[in-house]
Amino acid sequence: MDIETGPVKVKEAIEKTRNEKATGTDNISAKLIKSDIGTSTSQLYDLFIKVKEVPSDWKKSIITKVPKKGDLTIYDNSREISLISVPGKIFSILLTERMRKGVDAGWLQKG
Repeated sequence: MDIETGPVKVKEAIEKTRNEKATGTDNISAKLIKSDIGTSTSQLYDLFIKVKEVPSDWKKSIITKVPKKGDLTIYDNSREISLISVPGKIFSILLTERMRKGVDAGWLQKG
C-alpha cells in the first residue's frame, strides 16, 4: 500500500482540528498543539510511526449530555457527545484519509 503519511500530512491533520473543541481525558487542547505546530508535528509523526497499537488514552472518552431545547428533564431534549483526546482525533483524521484513499484506489475488494 503506497499512501503517503509523512510530516506534511500530520501538519495538515493538526490544522484541521478546531480550537474551540473540548479536550479529552488528557486535557491537551488543539490550541496547545497548534501553538508550536513544528514541534507538535514532529513529535506526533514520530509517535504515529512507532505506534503498534492505539495508546489507551486515545481509547478513553468522556461522555456528557448537551441540552438541545425545551424541558431538560425529558431525555429526548438532550444529546450525548463523546470527548476524545486531540492527538487521538489527529490520528483518526490520518487513518480515515488513508482508508478512504485505499477504498477509492480499489485496494478493498470483495473476495
